[in-house]
Amino acid sequence: MSVAAAGPWMGLRAALLLARGREDGAALIGAEGPDDQIARARHSFLAILFCVPVFLAVQVLGRDAEFPAMAREFVGFVLGWLGYAVLSYHLVSGMGRAVLWPRFVALWNWCNLVQYLLMAATLVPSLLGAPTFVVQAAWLVAMFWSLWLQWSATRLTLALPGGRAALLVAADMALGLMVLRLTG
Repeated sequence: MSVAAAGPWMGLRAALLLARGREDGAALIGAEGPDDQIARARHSFLAILFCVPVFLAVQVLGRDAEFPAMAREFVGFVLGWLGYAVLSYHLVSGMGRAVLWPRFVALWNWCNLVQYLLMAATLVPSLLGAPTFVVQAAWLVAMFWSLWLQWSATRLTLALPGGRAALLVAADMALGLMVLRLTG
């Protein structure tokens, strides 16, 4: 199936399989030639459009934010997403894995959607009036699951040892904190 024919569904399916602990999900990304991998990487940025409604729902339901604060958060959302894509290219190239970057970024983009869905799910206990410790536990589980998902996607698509994959995840977190500081 061509990249255009597969649309976003192959990338989303890969991310969902990986989120369930199935490493074969990562194998769904990158079975094609280099030109198709670049096309798949380019198409994978559609994931940001799927994340926008989830992001906005989390912003609206998660707290009593006014429009200017939400607008700053949205700018941070876009800057963080696109900024890490650029940063990761340079970091991955420095590791001698530039040829694998399109595969990595394609799965990373779709894993972001899964991560946002996990964050949205953490709002359910709060909306149902659960005790604070349940809300906090749900948030911690979602955070660790999200970090594990990103680490797994990084490790598998870039064929890196766990420690080097963790450094790339840490770079994403550091960039996110920096963007939050700038926009918050």
